[in-house]
Amino acid sequence: SVRVYIGGLASFQIYRDTGDIAWKSRGEECIKEFKVWAEQGSDWNFEHKLQLLEAEDYYCSGNYEKAIESYKKAIASARAHRYFNDEALACDLAGHFFLNTDDLALSL
Repeated sequence: SVRVYIGGLASFQIYRDTGDIAWKSRGEECIKEFKVWAEQGSDWNFEHKLQLLEAEDYYCSGNYEKAIESYKKAIASARAHRYFNDEALACDLAGHFFLNTDDLALSL
């Protein structure tokens, strides 16, 4: 699951850097896998990761309202389930999102 998680996050970043739709498709495939795992497994393990992947997908699609909502959910879920490293990662990616969408106040 770590390979799929990090691979999905990297795929969305590479898509934003290159515009190559194949990378966005790879990220979306990772989301599909995480949805199955979240439904069949433990919310504690997969919920925040799925929400962060979804936030990155929304960001890539230009759906900024949904991206903000998903970043906030990912941060809250990771905090609630005591995944502090994933909370930090979600905060970092949300900060980059806000910085790149010209919301400097929220990026800090």
